[in-house]
Amino acid sequence: MRGVSDLLSALCGGQQFVLRMVDSPEEVRSVIDALTEFWIAFGRCLLDHVPPFHGGTGAFFYGVWCPGKTIWLQEDAAALLSPRLYDEFILPADRRIAASFEHSVVHLHPSRFIPSRQFADTDVDVIELHIDKGGPPAESLEKHYRAILAKKRLLVWGDITDEDLVFLLTRLPAPGLAIEIVVPTTDEAGRVWDKAMSLIQARA
Repeated sequence: MRGVSDLLSALCGGQQFVLRMVDSPEEVRSVIDALTEFWIAFGRCLLDHVPPFHGGTGAFFYGVWCPGKTIWLQEDAAALLSPRLYDEFILPADRRIAASFEHSVVHLHPSRFIPSRQFADTDVDVIELHIDKGGPPAESLEKHYRAILAKKRLLVWGDITDEDLVFLLTRLPAPGLAIEIVVPTTDEAGRVWDKAMSLIQARA
């Protein structure tokens, strides 16, 4: 589900929602409070109506099983904020959301500002830091990965190159790390699987 920064961006526009934080902070705080309450109520309603799958919850196109009642939070538009604006306006809402559910996963993009440190100190269980096609490679995100893995589980999902895969499977600690690779064909999936298994066996 789209998070508070995404909802603000949709309501105000990608540029205007940032400017309004500066020009009309009290108005924005009031809107954020209302959006957060609605988000939590809607999330609880959703989970109440989704039947459990083997005692857990599925997660749309990730194809990942999560224990218990797990909610997914997406904060794409947080990348447009400065650390100060995120901490002041969005982080309190994300803390409330994470604390309101049995389990939660947050989806982030690695463009400009990445609130990895902030989410590592919330009740979120898993932080998914996307790899975008044409975006920064995995190696350049090492400090974020390690900050997350020091406190949380990390899911790396997206257009992962062979170089990204080598880095992820040889340089990062394995406990708490999950990798999901987007591939165009079953043949490519088989090739990537074989490469991953060879890297894992060499590490063992």
